[in-house]
Amino acid sequence: MKKVVIILGLLLFFSGFAVAQTGTEAYFDQSYLDLELYCGDVYYDHLLGMVEIHFMMHFKDGEMTWFKVQGVKASLVSVNGETFTIKEVDKVNGPFPWNSVFGFPTHTFHYNIVGETGNRFIGSGTFDWETGLNIYNRAMCPGSM
Repeated sequence: MKKVVIILGLLLFFSGFAVAQTGTEAYFDQSYLDLELYCGDVYYDHLLGMVEIHFMMHFKDGEMTWFKVQGVKASLVSVNGETFTIKEVDKVNGPFPWNSVFGFPTHTFHYNIVGETGNRFIGSGTFDWETGLNIYNRAMCPGSM
């Protein structure tokens, strides 16, 4: 019986070591969102509210290789009084840590913002870590769909 306990203990130890080498961690958090909403270069509205965020981080050989941030629950109120829901997914691929020496990660995003009166904004793009600018490769706004 003692031998079985030792073997089970070793199996658990090594399986824990394997998980530490490659795996995904996830957690939830809440954040206040203050978002200026644009249609191309034209200002549309200003949205404010709380958003629940799901973070997922993937590790390989003990190093983070990518992480994903997903807005999962949000009810935002515009300064014009319309209530919006937002769904957004951002994915960031290494190198980690990023800086001018190691390089900067690729950061893609996709969003879908829907207002209670039917206004809808859909888009995607990339974020440039060096300049701090969003580069939109697709944006659809009310009146363009």
